[in-house]
Amino acid sequence: MAILDNEIKSDYRVLVSRSQLRPRAELYPFNLQESIPAFFLPIKKGDIEPLVDLQDVIQDSFDCTGFDLAIDYNR
Repeated sequence: MAILDNEIKSDYRVLVSRSQLRPRAELYPFNLQESIPAFFLPIKKGDIEPLVDLQDVIQDSFDCTGFDLAIDYNR
């Protein structure tokens, strides 16, 4: 996604856009070796925005399914 005056170098990004603030948005850049940053998820104006921690969700999924035992991440 093109961003004006983009000088941010990152492998991945989370872009949060609230309808009442568009075209402004919040950008959460991160690289492969870093944790995914937590962010507040806009629901509806006036509602309390929940904090979303995707890194915890992914880590919990790996812990519950045993992917860490099935895949050699050192290779």
